[in-house]
Amino acid sequence: MGNDVKTATCGEALIRLLEKYGVDTGFGIPGVHTVELYRGLGDSTITHVTPRHEQGAGMMAYGYALATGRAAACFLITGPGLLNAATAIAEATSDSVPMLVIAANNKLAEIGMGEGRLHEIRSQNRIAEQISGFACQILDQRSIPAALARAFATFDGGRPRPACLSVPQDMFSEPSVMAAETWPVPPRPQPDAAAVARAADLLGGAERPLVLLGGGAWEATGEATALCQRLDCPVVTTAAGKGIVSEDHPLSLGATLPFKPVRDYFEESDAVLAVGTEMAETDILYAAETFMTCRNLIRVDIDPAQLTRSHRPEVPILGDARATLERLLDVLGAGSGAGSGRRTAADLRAGLIGQWSPEAGKHKLLLDVLRRGLDDDAMVSTDATQIAYTGNHYYRARKPRTWFHPFGFGTLGTGLPAAIGAKIGTPERQVVCISGDGGFLFTVQELATAAELGLAIPILIWNNRGFGEIARYMDDRGIARVGVDPLPPDFPALARGFGCHGLRPRSLEEVAAALGEALEADRPTVIEIDSHAGYLDQ
Repeated sequence: MGNDVKTATCGEALIRLLEKYGVDTGFGIPGVHTVELYRGLGDSTITHVTPRHEQGAGMMAYGYALATGRAAACFLITGPGLLNAATAIAEATSDSVPMLVIAANNKLAEIGMGEGRLHEIRSQNRIAEQISGFACQILDQRSIPAALARAFATFDGGRPRPACLSVPQDMFSEPSVMAAETWPVPPRPQPDAAAVARAADLLGGAERPLVLLGGGAWEATGEATALCQRLDCPVVTTAAGKGIVSEDHPLSLGATLPFKPVRDYFEESDAVLAVGTEMAETDILYAAETFMTCRNLIRVDIDPAQLTRSHRPEVPILGDARATLERLLDVLGAGSGAGSGRRTAADLRAGLIGQWSPEAGKHKLLLDVLRRGLDDDAMVSTDATQIAYTGNHYYRARKPRTWFHPFGFGTLGTGLPAAIGAKIGTPERQVVCISGDGGFLFTVQELATAAELGLAIPILIWNNRGFGEIARYMDDRGIARVGVDPLPPDFPALARGFGCHGLRPRSLEEVAAALGEALEADRPTVIEIDSHAGYLDQ
């Protein structure tokens, strides 16, 4: 009996390797093609969360990473499992969010044969390549450690995006022969000294400098704030960069790129420092259609390809945002900080009127209730809905990564599952979901997951009885409304059916009270906001 030493399977060894890389949470629904992978989860330190749909699994991993900065795992079955999660993976790719996807595939000898196997796709890896930052079809288990090393190098050493490994289902049950050690993660690129010096010359000599921060600068809060104070210049962010410099700071313009006063100042500036941003269409869509041009553009990005896209920089700097801003501060020196930057920023903020959507006044009332009722580090996970579009530019974020929105891919249905992932990743922090009545129904089944876990998540549903934003587009273009007026359910009753609390406030005071109660509740609370309610007409 002393010789009966159990040999770990490949699936078990894979789970142990994920533990060594620090993965502590996985989202997935087990299926016949992944049960041997799940053999390794029974005694694992990895917490497994079962969503009610694989799209929810991907969006929970997305929210987890947004909140923590770390990658969670998604365990998906062959074919439909990957395809169900594809929208979430693509959203994470668009928003530069890390996610580790372990997807089963058909047996090694069956891949690409078209023999009518269960869950079969002609080429699963080709699909994964289109929606992730790195995709790899595993053909031999001995290549798994190297594939994982590349995935974590993508997460931690460069522009973070999802990595997808497709593993033949029969490989999970094989005796493990793979190496058990992790690979060292390469350091992030450091900025070139000559490029930093050239950037410092342009910024130091500018009369109207401007700093633009995107989501890629979220780890450089202190450095970004210090640099703006050193230059005594306004700072504007994309919506993904909200809160990197507190939007209460006197130099902050918030996430107001779409608005004409800020756009004009951008184009009139004689030096613009853009850090960790694509400078893309989605950054200005609220009130504009094309991105601005400027003189003496300095672009800082961790992705070399991004430095050659869309906008030609005068000075391209490949490097980690925090390290680059630290070097810039060193070269620029102390500075006086006694210029007119605060007055300029105040004048620009005062001019941000007249370009809000017709419903923005109602949205602002609710967003003000949220701001007053939440901690500075509370996280708001939003769906693609009109109130969130206003909130992207109006809600005052005081810390980075406290306002989440599907900025790039722009899918519906992210709000609830991303909030669940965020709350699982940071249970000590307040997490709130904002969704519309249309988008909420894309992933409504995840109420069951949140209720089962007892998560205190207030879920504000902006009920405008349909797809209001698309209806407005149709109206503006003289198109008869078709398909934009689906009948919404009774949301509080629906919530109670899932074992959650459900409320329909009748005043702003009741909204505030409901929010406070929901943050302390023993389960999620759906708070339905009727967009036509009289208390919003103020």
